[in-house]
Amino acid sequence: MRVRAIAVGTVLTLVLSAATSVNISAAVAADSKDDRQQVSELAQSYLQQRADRLTNRPLKSAGFVLATTPELATQLQGDASKLDGRRARLQKIDGGFSYAEVSSSVEKADFTADGRRVVVRVVERTNLYFQVTEPNSPQYNGYQLRHTLTFNRGETGWTLAAIEAEIPPNAPAPATQFAPSLPAVKAAPNKTQSSIDAKTGSTNHKVTTSAYDYYAIADYANTYVWNPNPDYRVYSQDCTNFLSQAMKAGGWQPVDGDRTWDGAWYYGNWTWTTSYTWAGAENWYWFATYQTQRTWILPYVYDLGFADVLQLDFQQDNIIDHSMIVTMVNTVDVHLTYHSGPEHNKRLRHILDQYPNAWYYAHRT
Repeated sequence: MRVRAIAVGTVLTLVLSAATSVNISAAVAADSKDDRQQVSELAQSYLQQRADRLTNRPLKSAGFVLATTPELATQLQGDASKLDGRRARLQKIDGGFSYAEVSSSVEKADFTADGRRVVVRVVERTNLYFQVTEPNSPQYNGYQLRHTLTFNRGETGWTLAAIEAEIPPNAPAPATQFAPSLPAVKAAPNKTQSSIDAKTGSTNHKVTTSAYDYYAIADYANTYVWNPNPDYRVYSQDCTNFLSQAMKAGGWQPVDGDRTWDGAWYYGNWTWTTSYTWAGAENWYWFATYQTQRTWILPYVYDLGFADVLQLDFQQDNIIDHSMIVTMVNTVDVHLTYHSGPEHNKRLRHILDQYPNAWYYAHRT
């Protein structure tokens, strides 16, 4: 979550749990069970084909096999080309993905009064299985993502007319998606960054201490990545809120003080009784590294160890955008888990491939 001090308190918003309910609204005969089934199956087919495009399984066509409008067909042709390029890069990086498991469910479907168009909100849950992995280590990168899909009714059935992936702002996009490029501000750095030179770093030398329970930190992330802990609010940009919860589970103690002060860190029943450092990525950085020295910045991202933290500044403007927790380190890669997504066990090399120009801050916890 991207936060600038003082101004953040009024902009954090709750994600309404009501969004998970199904709401099929239309008072016309065209809104039938068969219609809903057809658009649900078309949505599933689109999402499965998109994920398959990124895997090493043979492709059945040069593009998407779907009934679409001409305008969307052009867009999807461009997406297919970009997915092909990403697949080739991932194959060189670590073997890429062997196959994809995709499930989807319709949260909401709004038909127009004449029954000729329907806008569908779909929740995608996908597991991308790694081609190369190790025993007792993550077998796949999982993510959840919402989509808004528009279908038009034609003489032969429903046609996909528009797609929109609801990628959370200031968070890495799933591997199957391409987030809009953010303009790089390139301000003068006011923090010590971690180098992304993978050849220099090492993945196996973290020295643990008795101060914190690192297994509890990672276990919390693994437990609540998909279903948030009901004891806490969920923010629209939830990455640092999720991180703070995991750190508390691992033994971090609250620090009282004015909620706008970067030396305080605590959760309250309301946003106005919660410190900025709890859910603001930039504020959390200053609390953890400068005010309390609970973490320190590692020279290289590949110095990250189990239950460490990685933060990103996408725009290079000295305001950290996103926070992630290391849930596994092995000889293949560092695996990261986070909310806003949510995304589980995403490999560090994949993030570096997607965002080579971001500023990275690797924290030793």
